[in-house]
Amino acid sequence: MPPPRWPLHPAPAEAEALSSWLNRLAGTYRMDTSALLEHGLGHGRIQDRQLDENPPDL
Repeated sequence: MPPPRWPLHPAPAEAEALSSWLNRLAGTYRMDTSALLEHGLGHGRIQDRQLDENPPDL
């Protein structure tokens, strides 16, 4: 079963990197990306390059 959707979830822009989209999403919730990843998705600190080149499974 997929995780529940967040109330605010702006769509990624065309050809936008995952790290960029997650940074924008975190800004929507007034938190930094590492907090969004840890508390919202259950992942620890991940570097932008890793997100863009080898994203973790949900």
